[in-house]
Amino acid sequence: MNKLERESFFRDHAKAKLTGDEEEAGRIHALLYPAQMFRHYLFVFSLFGAFVVDRFGDEPDRHELLHFMEGFREAIRRNGSRLRALRAEALTRVVYGETQLLVEIPQAEHTSYMWAVMRQLVDEGEAEEALDERLRDANRMAKEWITEMIDSPALSDLREASASAGEGENT
Repeated sequence: MNKLERESFFRDHAKAKLTGDEEEAGRIHALLYPAQMFRHYLFVFSLFGAFVVDRFGDEPDRHELLHFMEGFREAIRRNGSRLRALRAEALTRVVYGETQLLVEIPQAEHTSYMWAVMRQLVDEGEAEEALDERLRDANRMAKEWITEMIDSPALSDLREASASAGEGENT
């Protein structure tokens, strides 16, 4: 699958998820997994980040986030969903740097929570329009996150330790 095909599948999958077309989302998901699993996860997380930052800004107001989560909690209760609002809030806070919360949610559940929050953030009827804008934001955000990750002090320390260990082997 080339880059254009992959991007098209990712976009079509996102549109189906955001509009509640689970049959189409499932069909596309089957075409993506397992070969595109990691890339798709990064895409979904970046798209999630774009939706969250668009709604709450660069520095979220704690009360605004709590108010949104109350509405989210009510929506999942109304729908009979087994999702937990605290896990959705934790993933939302990960976007703002509280990455330690990522391990509090089983990895297999991450995208379920991300899609549920994104659906709550987009009004019906505007999914496609919102998606086009957020896709641009998601691409930018993914590049920024990957750059930050590569440039992180922890990773630099790891690279230096690995290089030092490799130098000792040559002597």
